Amino acid sequence: MTAERIKKLEKAGFVWNTRNSDAQSEVEAQRRVQAQDDRWNATYRLLLDYKAKYGNCLVPKEYREVKGLASWYVLCMFYGLM
Repeated sequence: MTAERIKKLEKAGFVWNTRNSDAQSEVEAQRRVQAQDDRWNATYRLLLDYKAKYGNCLVPKEYREVKGLASWYVLCMFYGLM
């Protein structure tokens, strides 16, 4: 989830974790965003490896060499994240 989406939810009064203080919740939210960014960037690097090998970024849904790359590609295309 992007920082912008987190801010929107927090502005609306969204409670991340009712057991922790606000400061702890903010830190946890930032860690989640960083973890998501790290995963996205790692998969992006795998896509660049795919492109280096095959000359394009058109990962077919049948591609199985890198688990999850085809699904990630489809999601990116669907949500326009690339």
